[in-house]
Amino acid sequence: MSSKEKRGSSQLWYTRRHGVETGPFPADLISRYLLIGRLHEGDEVSTNRIGWRPIREHPELIPAILLEPESPEREEQLLQARFREDERLYERRRDGTGPEGLVSRTGHERRRSEPVDR
Repeated sequence: MSSKEKRGSSQLWYTRRHGVETGPFPADLISRYLLIGRLHEGDEVSTNRIGWRPIREHPELIPAILLEPESPEREEQLLQARFREDERLYERRRDGTGPEGLVSRTGHERRRSEPVDR
């Protein structure tokens, strides 16, 4: 790992899209958000909230799969990586909810039985 990669992985980053700043986030979360589509390579990042640059100018933040040339194999690997990362987000939540409060499935039916019309 180069010193640039080390710096990127331990550094906290702020993000900015359409003038709205969020953060700080660790580098691995920026990478995860890129992978699942919450961030885009054109969104800006900064370590000091003064100098902003597009994420695409920080290859250490971009997951390797996104840097590979497009191919059917890459698309399959990307789909699997996105699913894996999204599943990890569900598992980490203490209350069992997913994005926007959705409850992850546990194998049990969540709906109540409906009354039979007579």
